[in-house]
This record gives sequence, C-alpha cells and structure tokens, in this order.
Amino acid sequence: INLERSAQSLQRRLAATNQVLGLPKDYPLLTFNRRGQPLSALAPAVARAVEQYGIKVIILDSISRAGYGDLTENRPVNLIIDTLSILCACWVAIWHTPRGDESHVFGGIMFDAGADIVVQLTSDSEATKLGIRFDIVKKNDLPDIPAQTWSFEFEEFSLKSVQKAGDFEFSELA
Repeated sequence: INLERSAQSLQRRLAATNQVLGLPKDYPLLTFNRRGQPLSALAPAVARAVEQYGIKVIILDSISRAGYGDLTENRPVNLIIDTLSILCACWVAIWHTPRGDESHVFGGIMFDAGADIVVQLTSDSEATKLGIRFDIVKKNDLPDIPAQTWSFEFEEFSLKSVQKAGDFEFSELA
C-alpha cells in the first residue's frame, strides 16, 4: 500500500529490486498506488484483494500518510493498528522517528505497544553505497537476533546490488 510515492517511483524501485533478486524486471507485485489518499479510504479494496489473491503480508508506506489524525494521540494510532490487523494477520508498516531523537518512533506510545516486532534502521553512505543497520528493538516470540548491516550499491537511480556489509565497511554503523 503505497501512500507516499508516485507509482512511477515505486515501479522503478520494484524493477531494480526484481533484477537484484534475479527476477525479470517486470515481475509483478500487487500494489495499491494511492499517493495522497488515506488508508481508511482504501481499506475495503485492500480487504477484497487480500481475500481474492490470498495475500499473506501487506506493507504500508507510510503510517505518517494513513490519514487517521494526530499521530501523537492514542486513538488515531489504535485505529491504524486495528485497520492493518483487520486487513491481514501479518503486516509491515514503515514510519519515522521524531527529528533529533532516533530512539523511538514518532507518535503515540501505542505504536510500540501494538507492534510485535520493531526494527530500527540507521544508515550511513559512502559514494554509491548505502549501509543500513537493522536492529530489532522490540520483539514478541523471537530469540535474540544480533544487529546486521547490509550494503546497498546504486548506479544512477537504480539499485545494483545488496549484500551483507563487511565488518568495517560503514564505520558509523559499527
């Protein structure tokens, strides 16, 4: 569910990701491109697609565009979490940290309470590479998983490769 980016941007990103995965560039991914529309307006169509296509996981980009109101209040946060949980048993939602404080997500405490797993991403870049460190900062029913850093290499506006970063490849993330 793409509420944030243009359809063209998402298609370009999907083609590059498909290529890195060894799939044809035009390998399809069912996507709701609805930039500027709230999740609440899309929920009935998403529910039908989940049922029709047997979708097991939905991804929302981004919670900040969900359109349920002030994300610092608990009611809108609970509505977002409830909507996602009703739509699909397994969901991934992308959201942001407050400016100047990367220790938690932006918005009400219920985001943390309602999530089974919270993965914090931090990044560092060098020339044509982007390093992203993945830290699981909240988990239910998972063993301890150490942080991992991955290297994303780009050429022009396209993803070229993804691989586990070397031990000292992104010193800011070590």
